[in-house]
This record gives sequence, structure tokens and C-alpha cells, in this order.
Amino acid sequence: METGSSKVISISENLASNSLQKQILTETIFEIGSEPNLVKALELVYPLSKNGEITLKAKGEFIPNAITVANILTQRILKNKCMVSKVTVDSEPIVSMGSFNSIIEIILKSSNQ
Repeated sequence: METGSSKVISISENLASNSLQKQILTETIFEIGSEPNLVKALELVYPLSKNGEITLKAKGEFIPNAITVANILTQRILKNKCMVSKVTVDSEPIVSMGSFNSIIEIILKSSNQ
């Protein structure tokens, strides 16, 4: 009985993995947070090469992480194959605190497209 249930788990994990892969292929906007920068950059190599363009978004304290991920991709991993197309810096109000939160969007384009 345990063998049958483990097969069900592996099949459902496989389906989740396939749907995640499809989402990554069609997704072009990626939120940058507290994950390690090199790991995030490596995750973005395939979507960037497949789609030709991706957008990195970050808020507040994670803005330096987005800049670092963009630099890793453009200057290290995909040197001469990827470039920063556009950078947008903005802010949004935080009503409960009476202050603003900074936002950055970095658009990366593959040089092959």
C-alpha cells in the first residue's frame, strides 16, 4: 500500500513540477526578494533565453538584490548576451505608516532577440 501512495505523491509532484515549468516559460515578470542572488540569477537564465525579455521587480530593502541579480546576469553569466533595456524607479504610499515604499523594475533583454 505504501508503494501505491508514494507513486501518487510522485505523480502529483511531477504534475506540479510540469505546471511550474510551464509557468516559468510563460512568465516574464519576476519578484526579487530575500532568496540568494546567485540562485535567483541562475533560475532566470532559462526564462530570459526562452522569452527574450524578463522584468525584475523589487520593493524596499530588496532593491539591492534586484540590482545584484541583474548585474550577475548581464556581467557574469550572460556576458555579451544580455543587457539592461530599461530601469524604472518609483514609490508607493504605505497608508498605515504614513510613508512611502520604493519600487524598482529592471527590464533585461537577450541580445539574441
